Amino acid sequence: GLRSSISTNILILDEFTNGVIDTDGFIAVNSILASLQHTNIIVISHDWEQFTELADKNYLLEKINGFTKIRQVG
Repeated sequence: GLRSSISTNILILDEFTNGVIDTDGFIAVNSILASLQHTNIIVISHDWEQFTELADKNYLLEKINGFTKIRQVG
């Protein structure tokens, strides 16, 4: 969409479900996210399992021995 006269195609949501959204709200947000076409959506969440059906790719970041490791999980 247009934002400040600049066309963008990325949406980043960081912990937006963390204790501030109920089940109905979560379903509504997922419906909106699923309807967005031509938009790259990045969801950062400790509850990543909730987004696996919506996502094309899922990545898990883990801290192992002081280093962050990333692996694709779906």
